[in-house]
Amino acid sequence: MRLRATAVALCAMLAAAGYSSAAALELVSGSQPRCVLVVGDQCPTPERSLAAVLQARIRKRTGCTVPIVAEKGARGAPTAVLIGAPQGNALARRLCQQAGKLVPTPKSVGPGGYVVHTLDRDGTTWAVLAGSDSRGTACAVGKFLRAIDFSGRDATVPRLAVVDKIDPATVMECMQYKPAQWGNAFKDAPIERIREYIEDMALWGSTSLWNVCCYMINDPFKPDADATSRRKWERVRDLFKYAHSLGLRIGYVDCPNSVYDDQLGLRKLGGTFRYREDVCPSIPQVRRVLLANREHLARAAREAGIEFDSFLYFAHDNGGCDCERCKPWIRTFLALSHEMHRLAVTHHPRLKIYLTTWMCSGAEKRMMLDFIRDAKPPWVAGVMDRPGVSLPEPYVSVGWLTIFAYGAGLSYGKKGANPLPLFLPPRIQEYHKRGLRAVLTYSEGIYDDFNTALVAQVCRHPFRTAPRKLLIEYAHANFGTRPADSAALADLVLAKFKGAAHDSIRPTLRVEDPTHVLAALEALEQRMPPWGREGWRYGVLKARVQLEVLDEQARALAAWGLRLEQALGKAVAQDDDALGDALAKAKADLAELQATAGRLAAECAKLTRHLYVDLYGSPNRHAAHGSFRLPLPPASLLARVAQQCDALASERDAARRRQGVAELLERLRNIPRPGARAAPRETARVPRHLALGRKAAASSVYDHRFPASRAVDGKPIVTRGASENCWASARGQAQGAWWQVDLGKRTPIREVRVWFRNIWDRGYAFVPKSITFQVSDDGAAWRTVLSKATALPKEGAPYGKTPSVFALTAQGRHLRLLFEDGSQNREQVVELTEVEVH
Repeated sequence: MRLRATAVALCAMLAAAGYSSAAALELVSGSQPRCVLVVGDQCPTPERSLAAVLQARIRKRTGCTVPIVAEKGARGAPTAVLIGAPQGNALARRLCQQAGKLVPTPKSVGPGGYVVHTLDRDGTTWAVLAGSDSRGTACAVGKFLRAIDFSGRDATVPRLAVVDKIDPATVMECMQYKPAQWGNAFKDAPIERIREYIEDMALWGSTSLWNVCCYMINDPFKPDADATSRRKWERVRDLFKYAHSLGLRIGYVDCPNSVYDDQLGLRKLGGTFRYREDVCPSIPQVRRVLLANREHLARAAREAGIEFDSFLYFAHDNGGCDCERCKPWIRTFLALSHEMHRLAVTHHPRLKIYLTTWMCSGAEKRMMLDFIRDAKPPWVAGVMDRPGVSLPEPYVSVGWLTIFAYGAGLSYGKKGANPLPLFLPPRIQEYHKRGLRAVLTYSEGIYDDFNTALVAQVCRHPFRTAPRKLLIEYAHANFGTRPADSAALADLVLAKFKGAAHDSIRPTLRVEDPTHVLAALEALEQRMPPWGREGWRYGVLKARVQLEVLDEQARALAAWGLRLEQALGKAVAQDDDALGDALAKAKADLAELQATAGRLAAECAKLTRHLYVDLYGSPNRHAAHGSFRLPLPPASLLARVAQQCDALASERDAARRRQGVAELLERLRNIPRPGARAAPRETARVPRHLALGRKAAASSVYDHRFPASRAVDGKPIVTRGASENCWASARGQAQGAWWQVDLGKRTPIREVRVWFRNIWDRGYAFVPKSITFQVSDDGAAWRTVLSKATALPKEGAPYGKTPSVFALTAQGRHLRLLFEDGSQNREQVVELTEVEVH
């Protein structure tokens, strides 16, 4: 009875997924082909490429090459898989009509919709994989491929009956940005791995692939270009070309006033820049080079068979010139973008430009949007923004969506997240409710594989995609798990992989109870086929959980300091023999702790290498994508404490021994413990923070992420992951800017401690040239108590965890920090991460 119930439940699950309970179709049996793949004579390139993808995937799993034939070659075959939209494949239309099946057209299934029909005709069982367009056909092939059961050298597939209709009123474009830079997988991984990754983008339903190549290289288009620069362009070119052959539209990301490394000498001609690649476009000689660079790129792409659909132009990051000739920069940027479009459109007639408000000030953003509303430029497609802007028809508002957890400061997801089924769908739905009809994802590596698939599917059906069902399908296709195991894995991820908003931009991810999750994965792993458990996708998932286990073990070591402190504290109150025994035990505990910490560090290094070298295929990672760091006690500290314990154990003078133990206890109390919410060591022994949580104001704000209140929230920056927890002035408005706080009542002020921002490996950033301190009783009349103090960190110097301390003799209710001389930073921005008032 139990077996019967299981069979009934399995049949119900298959039926809900569009599978028939009739006998499955044999594709390969005993390493021999039992089917053919049929492509219509009039089918466009994408259908032929998709057939080759299906053929290669079956061959990789079974070792058998299923033939690709024209219509006549299907005669006599027991099973024929027909690939192609009816518009270019008369056979697909005829078979559907004869069997009374829905014919997929833009009207019947919508743009990108598809059908997968299984029907019997003239002694052959046909599986018709057809979309209303090439994108729909790609999704049909993907659905079919993910349903195949591979067992040893055999391959079978259920009789599918799927109709996926797309609602034109709700569908969203899924624009996937995968920049080949910074030593990530898109730049360095084996080309076969990235081609497979791009195939899956198309098979899951992505609209377009976006990339950038002209970044920190020499001009790859000049006759004597160096091999490294030429190879970088050729890699991106070939990936673009392959994606285009699969039906994906192609987008290119650029900053229009950036140049190649061997053209940086143009900076000497003039300009005021923010970044190393920027030049001044208002200088005629420089402008000619900028335009020539983009014309060479557009021509080279066309000659390679690539048709650019869109460019995404950033006014900043890189980009931007603050010289008088370029002001206001947005007008110069828009004029330059228009010129570049006129050049590129001669090679790519359908090309349009997306603009972005990324890093624009409020005034610059308004100028850009006013230009679109007033000038109605036909060369502009839309604007990419976080979280989107209101635009008139026909312009498209695009939402930026980071699909990997970057800067989260956690071992899992610190340098790329997997997977985020609970985080991403609500975010896309939120964009949709705001009127957005396109999403541009951003990732720095192939570790976002499931998230790439999830976003593509949610964009097709923003309010009808079921993450659990998708996880089951993903696990079966990529890990080879059977229905029950696929469902168990999906439930495990949904229950234990918790995604949340780190801020308005980046998700974070942590695995709950990682030891349990790892045990569950290893149990499922025993039933996976070799290609599933040895594949890079499962390898990434498992290695990340293993890192979480190591992280959990490392955090457990944090209790050692407290236990040691308690044991020694108790022994101090007893006789000298008890104290000696406690010191001896402490020395033994420290030796064991050192060994455990060393083991965890070695395992972490081994796992990290496995991730980057074996799985990501990107051993040349940039420092921004560096190794994982476990919260282990510093080895040097352990050695010093052990040495001191040893010395005190041999001390004969009881008084000196007790004094030494007292000093040791003081040192132990100041050891930072992972997970603790204590203030940093630098602030542990100062008086009460008078400004904590008080009402703050400022002369300007960079954007909504950097309000004045961030500087009195009790979170001075000590880690890179929190590097945006600060107040920031608007760009270009640092001269004479101010920040102030209301202390609630008139009170004496003796000391002010100021923390400045740490930007990754660049050290201090956005530091003022000087600070003038003023106080006021009413918030209107201000008295200067310290003028133009310059004891400040130097912009770009290595970051330290100690604040800048200013001694004052003042009394007042309001305290103001005035930046009369502006910022050390070229952007003329001042940022404060914390201002402590004592």
